[in-house]
Amino acid sequence: MRTYNKNEFDKLLYPVNKAPKEGKLLAIFPNLENYSEFTVKLPFLSPLTIFKYIVYTYDQKSPLMVIESLRDRKMEAALLAGFSRDEKGFKSIYIEVMACRNKIVNKMIVRYCRMQYPMKFSHLMATTEAYFSIMEELIRKDTVADPAERIKMEKDRVDLSTKSSKMFEQIDDLTRELLAKDESWQLGKDLFQEIEEENKNSYITPELRTIEEEF
Repeated sequence: MRTYNKNEFDKLLYPVNKAPKEGKLLAIFPNLENYSEFTVKLPFLSPLTIFKYIVYTYDQKSPLMVIESLRDRKMEAALLAGFSRDEKGFKSIYIEVMACRNKIVNKMIVRYCRMQYPMKFSHLMATTEAYFSIMEELIRKDTVADPAERIKMEKDRVDLSTKSSKMFEQIDDLTRELLAKDESWQLGKDLFQEIEEENKNSYITPELRTIEEEF
């Protein structure tokens, strides 16, 4: 682990570098109580330590972002956050966190990324919704039985396929940006589960729905 200057952490959304080694997360950063992801219990883990790791790894202003290898960035963040180690390396419970196999922590990561880029998350939600609308339309066109009608629909089908491909690429780019280039399968799955829930429970404004017009 290299030595950092204090001012390298000045732009973090939460100054975890100034937080004590131990303590209660919500006492140190009380406004996190506004987010349910940070109020749940973490069995056998310190919420403060985990939050430090999340900030060091995923904050877009983290000095660790210059580390090109995601694995190396996570290792450095784990050391800064204070993950316990033994002679064999990090304990298995922390390896699970770093590999994005802890669902509770994944939800915390997704929330933190959303907090940094609320509009980007909304953009991703709207694009995802529009993408699935197009896919449903393609499926509907594929089920048309009349050959003559299918021929008439072919141009529309090609246009929709092109549009869906462009949308898929944008969804991929937005996801990478939002999750700080962490392409862990489970983390991505948890992000899109969050999007699915938001789309069920939230009203997406007409302005956001016009995202489809970009293509």
